Amino acid sequence: MRLRAWDEAPAALPGYDVVVCTLPPHGADELARDAARLSPVTTGVLLDAAYDPWPSAIARTWAQAGGAVAPGIDMLIFQAVDQIRLFTGRGPGTPLPREQDVVAALCTAVGRPVRDVPPPPTS
Repeated sequence: MRLRAWDEAPAALPGYDVVVCTLPPHGADELARDAARLSPVTTGVLLDAAYDPWPSAIARTWAQAGGAVAPGIDMLIFQAVDQIRLFTGRGPGTPLPREQDVVAALCTAVGRPVRDVPPPPTS
């Protein structure tokens, strides 16, 4: 992990394999504008926790620079599955009955492509 001053971020972003953006709505818009002006190219992945507006300015800029973007709404889908597990007394690695159907329903409800259930974490 490297910490950088905010004004160094536009030039530094393309050099990272993984970038996580957890800023509030429009919090990275200026960063996106500055990064776009530099015309960076990246092969990294951006996890943008934003989900409204979507795509965010930073997600659009990242994708236009060649990077992959993981939308925050996808993160929320699987967070919801974990919450259902906890609310129903199951542990984090315990599958739900018809879990793939639950994930499909959540994806459909928010307009995302249906995802496969990821394997449970190993200890």
